[in-house]
Amino acid sequence: MIVVGKILYIMTDGLYLNVDHDSVEIGKDKRIITRIPLVSLSQIIVIANVTISAYLLSSCNRSKISISYISPFGRYLGTFNGTEVGNVSLRMKQYDAFKSEEKIKIAKNIVLGKTVNQMAFLARYSARHPNVEKVRSYLASEINVLLDSDSVEQIRGIEGDCAAKYFSTFDELLEGCDSEMKFVERSRRPPKNCFNSLLSLLYTIETTTCTAAVCAYGLDPYLGYLHEIHPGRASLSCDLVEEFRTPVIDSYVIKSVNLKKITAKDFEESEGTFSLTSEGKKKVLTDWEKYKETKVGYKLWDKEVPIKVLPFLQAQLLGQYLRGDISEYPPFTDWR
Repeated sequence: MIVVGKILYIMTDGLYLNVDHDSVEIGKDKRIITRIPLVSLSQIIVIANVTISAYLLSSCNRSKISISYISPFGRYLGTFNGTEVGNVSLRMKQYDAFKSEEKIKIAKNIVLGKTVNQMAFLARYSARHPNVEKVRSYLASEINVLLDSDSVEQIRGIEGDCAAKYFSTFDELLEGCDSEMKFVERSRRPPKNCFNSLLSLLYTIETTTCTAAVCAYGLDPYLGYLHEIHPGRASLSCDLVEEFRTPVIDSYVIKSVNLKKITAKDFEESEGTFSLTSEGKKKVLTDWEKYKETKVGYKLWDKEVPIKVLPFLQAQLLGQYLRGDISEYPPFTDWR
């Protein structure tokens, strides 16, 4: 349970949320843990199995406080907005930004955050691998090109070039793993080896979490700034996940493979397509959810937060930027 800005995040199972003297009263096992004044909140996000009283729902309705529910696995379940809360104005600002120069600014900052994260991650290995340091230098030079870019198409091109260079280092980063777990090259739809299968699965899961995050704040997940609009694709979620690919997913996968926590025995192959076995999925997803409970430093708010909350904090910042509360959208950059 943490409060960031005016957002209360509930992340502990078994809590009971009630209202007492215009405060959210949070308790467990018939013991009051804390009280938070309703006037200090604008939203409650629940990422746990908790009980909320009808009295609190009524008070949140009167105070225009929305309550969003996210499953423990990161799926957006819905939002209680009551009768007096709406997000039409925020979505209109989201659409207006898409049709203006703001689209370029947001897309540029997302790719800037992604590239800085790639450089920070590769720095851990560059002393042992000269080629990795060369790639880091290339990424640094591309940041200057990125900052001078004036179209989303150019930004996409820079992002693609940086991603290709970044992925080219992966087999050097896989130190001591079995040959069956080598990266080789990025392959999707279908993944052509075990490593890519694992990477694609976790990218997809984290994108789902990003969808939950943007929906929780009333944003339209299908209207993005970096990714083109395609029917059925949550483009804004795809935008947001770019900031977490390297520090959250890639680092987890490479570390898990190097430590042999995940091996080729956890996968199966059918007609050239690789996927986790049933037992492999259970092992990976159990460990993944445990990993996402790890607390890390969040610089902008100077707080320790679980990894699983990061997409929600970034969606919150994007919403604040679109409303005009802050002058720039700050992308997430590696905490280490």
